[in-house]
Formats: sequence, C-alpha cells, structure tokens
Amino acid sequence: MLNKGTDCKYSGYWKVYGDVPKARSIFAAYEHFRDIILQKLAAGMSLKVAVATL
Repeated sequence: MLNKGTDCKYSGYWKVYGDVPKARSIFAAYEHFRDIILQKLAAGMSLKVAVATL
C-alpha cells in the first residue's frame, strides 16, 4: 500500500489521495445507482433483472 492508509484527502467508499472532486462525483453516482437498485428490489424485481434494466 503506497500511503499505508494515512494522509488521505477524503474518505468515502474508499480513501482518496488525489482528485477529490472526481471521487465525490463517483461516490454520488454509486449512491444514485444504489438507490435505484434498492427501489427495484423493494418492488420485487430480482437483482439480475434490476441490474439489466440500468
């Protein structure tokens, strides 16, 4: 591990050592699609079908 888990600039789904705005954008996309998948699963859709409809 290059930084040994220290001195990160931001932490979300993983620690960020570089481009924080880009990482925040990726984290937001993960959350957006997670919410969509959870809504589809709650409506009774299978995971396979829910992912295929994205």
